[in-house]
Amino acid sequence: MKQSRHPACARRGGSHMRSEDAAALSIEAKLDLLLTQGGTPGRALGLIVDVLTERGPGLASDKREECAELVLAVAGRCSARDVALAAQRLAGLEYVARGLVLALAQIATARHDAGPDEDAPAEDVPAEEAPVEEETAEEETADEMARRVVKANPQELRVIAAAEKLSEDATARLIARGDEEATIACLRSRKARLSLGSFAAMALAARDDEKLRRALCERADIPEDVLPDFWPACADAEKARLLVAGFTNDTDAPMFPAAEPGVEEEVDPGYETERQLAELILQHTKPASLQRAAKMLAERAGIDEGLAFDLICGSYERGLVLLARAAELDEWAFLKIVCSRLKQISGQTTPHRALRNFRDCSRDEARAVLTSVTDLKSLMAQERAASRKRQGSSER
Repeated sequence: MKQSRHPACARRGGSHMRSEDAAALSIEAKLDLLLTQGGTPGRALGLIVDVLTERGPGLASDKREECAELVLAVAGRCSARDVALAAQRLAGLEYVARGLVLALAQIATARHDAGPDEDAPAEDVPAEEAPVEEETAEEETADEMARRVVKANPQELRVIAAAEKLSEDATARLIARGDEEATIACLRSRKARLSLGSFAAMALAARDDEKLRRALCERADIPEDVLPDFWPACADAEKARLLVAGFTNDTDAPMFPAAEPGVEEEVDPGYETERQLAELILQHTKPASLQRAAKMLAERAGIDEGLAFDLICGSYERGLVLLARAAELDEWAFLKIVCSRLKQISGQTTPHRALRNFRDCSRDEARAVLTSVTDLKSLMAQERAASRKRQGSSER
């Protein structure tokens, strides 16, 4: 039997490597592992993307085209998640054709809509990397809370829902009790954690229940997977409240970073098209660049600069969708922005879903919702100012 030439693999007796070890391998070593150990289509796709990422600038144009053809050929056998990840990685490379990224996003969308595919299995996770559940004092407390929820009378249940730190299990048991007042109090509590199943149940119920819908729209942690279940039923004001909930937890922090005193703002005439704006946002590690991008997008969308900044940095991809539609960006520019902000927006976000939401959203809808967001932020600012005034009067 052929032995692996990579020393790390030999040390591990030919077993699957840790992800951090694999990431450090050269392309040749990854290919050797793929040939000797086998692997899924997703791993093959990842290897081709590695070639484009690491060797792309030095490849002749015809060789890059051959790599692109290989990417598309293999992508047809991969899961939606693998294809979306490939699109995300390639979107930031200047020498990769726009059509390839858009094609991958469309393939991922089609595979996602079609549901699980037996020919595109999920990537293997080595058993040694699987998280190990350990009994801790916190978990024991969560179990005790779940038992309290089951035994509590209606009045006690409502107090627990509003004031206690609830685990996902405790929250699920509370929702199962069917007490509407307790459920709404739980949804409005930042201390209550909901599982994906609980969120899905609440999203379906919120379609026809205005009270539930309003409470759900005050959360900043709703998975993108369940938003489509109740988003169409939301009024513009409810959509606005949901987006604002995902902006920031610090209501006293400025929504838009002020320019440094004494520093005149630099206007760069080169950033005029939507794609150049997207490139600017890709440099989000530089605060000044992100601020300039927010200002330009605000001008295109006809909204406040601070609101544009919040939409870029918020926790919901819907904010990016609305901003891009209002600013009349094209699909390529939108995908570039989404890929640059994946760490900031919901962990459930994938480029293909974001692209589908972008296509489903009209400019008129975007502008209507953003108008409601502006009104809501203004109302919240007035309420905070009035509260501070009352507090100042009481201290005197």
